[in-house]
Amino acid sequence: MSANKGQPSPEEGLATLRSEEIERNPQNPRILFDSEPMAILKKSIEEVGILIPIFAYRKRGVDPKHPEIKYVILDGERRWLCAQEIERERGKPGIIPIPANIIAEPTTLQNILMMFNIHNVREAWELTPAALKLEVVMRYLKGKSIVELAKLTGLTKARVRDCRTLLSFDKKYLDMSLRERPRRITGDFFIQMHPVLELIKERYPEIYRTLGRNGIIDKFVEKYESGEIKAVTEFRDFANLIRSPDMGAAPAVIERKVENLLTSPASIRSAFKEEAKEYVKAEKVRMAADRLTKNLKALDTQSLSKRSPIFPSLRALRDVLDKILEKRK
Repeated sequence: MSANKGQPSPEEGLATLRSEEIERNPQNPRILFDSEPMAILKKSIEEVGILIPIFAYRKRGVDPKHPEIKYVILDGERRWLCAQEIERERGKPGIIPIPANIIAEPTTLQNILMMFNIHNVREAWELTPAALKLEVVMRYLKGKSIVELAKLTGLTKARVRDCRTLLSFDKKYLDMSLRERPRRITGDFFIQMHPVLELIKERYPEIYRTLGRNGIIDKFVEKYESGEIKAVTEFRDFANLIRSPDMGAAPAVIERKVENLLTSPASIRSAFKEEAKEYVKAEKVRMAADRLTKNLKALDTQSLSKRSPIFPSLRALRDVLDKILEKRK
């Protein structure tokens, strides 16, 4: 907005544009346009038109090859794309009027940050497109902390952290998360994988060196694409399998299981169930027992009447504990 009594400059304000006057924003983090939601939006526009104005800015200069293009989209690319498609199908360019809020041209950094904040109050981008554009922001703003980046972009600190983690993967893996559905491997797949990669590197450095980080990632991708990994939650099972020696499992057995999982089509679910599931359950019970012990020590049982229901419960617990411990003598 101009500084002249808060009034818009001639280049700002509400306008109605034709689709051919507009071009996409090269800085837009949204690069995934799945067919189903696009079809729903297109049908709505066919029936009632575009009801929510797009945001755009006037383009500086004129492209001799495309002199008709005068505006660049900041928000509303899906609406614009649907309008273009309808016009092509009907062979009638310009029949879909596009309401637009025209604002002053931002800098490149302002452009990106504005789009982050616009979309975060509505529908967040998928992780990989957001990460790739956050990488551009980080190049402009060297040394910014996670907290500072979160404030600037409107992302949560956890989302910024996930974006930065995802950027540690090679480009070929990021490209997998930009495929059309159903071949897309989401960024969350790699985020959930990351702690497992770090655990393998820490606990089994020889296996990590032999297979290489990308070799391990490739094996996980292969398992996912073959259907052997059915959900990203299986990476938690893998992490618990690796940690199970801390809970009492045999280290040598677990190391062989981990190596087998990384060099064969073996099932993570089966390996976890066979070798680690009961240890994980036992660890949860142990932690609960520690909390119970602490709470019991702090309880003044002398101030309770003999009719308190805690005493039958404690006797029942004692009987269970006696049976368990008797079996383990």
